Amino acid sequence: MLYSEEELAGAIVVDSEGYVSGIMSSLKMTEENIFLVVKGRKGKEVVLPWDMIKHANVTALGKCILLKEPVEARARGIEPRERPFYYGTEDVQNMLVIDSEAKIVGVAVDVTFSLTEPPVLRVVEAKSIPYAEVEDVDQMIKDLVPSKYPTVKALLTQVLLDLKKRGRFKAEDVKKNYLLPWARSKGIKIPKKRVLNLHEHSVKTVRWPEIEKIGDVIILSRAL
Repeated sequence: MLYSEEELAGAIVVDSEGYVSGIMSSLKMTEENIFLVVKGRKGKEVVLPWDMIKHANVTALGKCILLKEPVEARARGIEPRERPFYYGTEDVQNMLVIDSEAKIVGVAVDVTFSLTEPPVLRVVEAKSIPYAEVEDVDQMIKDLVPSKYPTVKALLTQVLLDLKKRGRFKAEDVKKNYLLPWARSKGIKIPKKRVLNLHEHSVKTVRWPEIEKIGDVIILSRAL
């Protein structure tokens, strides 16, 4: 791929260990070489030779330049590793995921486990994990029981009485179908909670052996 300086400006620059060196600000040219000018941490400029670039990629999710060497890892005193350790969801969630050709794939959602297979990383094709706000029925019940009603059964019985519902109902059916309309009719504040909203986004799965490095970002061992 061919890119102009303008197209690469603003790209995140990632070293071979997955650590972010900074953001590309410009190119510097001499008679003998081309250099990448990177705005690093705390605004400090880092100048890297052009031949240190392994791959560069520009997609709708962003621009990335992947380096051949562990420049940032060395600067931070971090020893390179052959393969990344296993991590749980809390360690990698919302980390940027980059494939072997510097393409930004998305962000890590979670890690899932199997008894017979290596862990699997789920990656959503987005700039950050998409969430949606939904009404939290369980929290509302906790707010009402026992402060307003002695038991959950007493609460659900009152719901049916107020809504003039007759017959036999399972507790789960009352919670699912009648509790929220009843709460709205009574002006009761319904708490909200955040849940993953992956329906409108592409989700990819990556087996742990396909992960090359984990630093500030996750680098895959193959192109996606």
